[in-house]
Amino acid sequence: MAFGSVCIGFCHPDVWLGAALFNSCLRDTFRADNHGARRIQDREIEVVGSQIDVLRNDIVEAFLAHPDRPHWLLMIDADMVWTPQDVTRLLAAADEKERPVMGGLCFAERRASGGELWPTLMVFEPGPDGRGVAGVKDMTDWPRGEVCKVDTTGAAFLLVHRSVYERMRERAGPHHPAPWFAITYLPMARLGEDTTFCLRCRGLGVPIHVHTGVSIGHVKQRVLTEAMFDEQQAALLTLAG
Repeated sequence: MAFGSVCIGFCHPDVWLGAALFNSCLRDTFRADNHGARRIQDREIEVVGSQIDVLRNDIVEAFLAHPDRPHWLLMIDADMVWTPQDVTRLLAAADEKERPVMGGLCFAERRASGGELWPTLMVFEPGPDGRGVAGVKDMTDWPRGEVCKVDTTGAAFLLVHRSVYERMRERAGPHHPAPWFAITYLPMARLGEDTTFCLRCRGLGVPIHVHTGVSIGHVKQRVLTEAMFDEQQAALLTLAG
């Protein structure tokens, strides 16, 4: 169980789709915490801009410098929809030693594939010699309502213990410009900043888990949900049959 204090960090452009929904979820979370366990106590880090890797690093920097020295940073993207219960479940499943990186189940949309949905649950593909990483591959099946181990996930709803960030910064060195999140270019693939974070976790032997019972909405032109993914998969099976 994730004991200790919690800070919520998020970044956004000046104006963004889903701002009203996000702010409503954030208020509900703070209200529930103030009437309950009081782990968050209105601790929040807000940064504004457009370059996501830079903004994520700014959030972590501010989190580590926070005078309360909170134990956990819950990074939430500004186009997410969640409930206070989602935060409670994620905290209950996390553990400083066994599960120091715990994500919620989120879905994204591939416009190039006609709006196909995919979960932010992925495994690394090994290099041609069986060593290293050549890219990532989506998981299309996973245990429902459980904590499962993954190679990599997104940072859209990601709870991380401060020790992970501290170890990563120590390994990178004091002058590294992006010790946590950065774009990585491989010979055959481009890894996003969140996948690079997970790759760096792998290098430190830090396990990554996702709680598939914490299913988060993703605000686009529509709110992407697990139910929509299930409908998509069912339709694909019907077409294949």
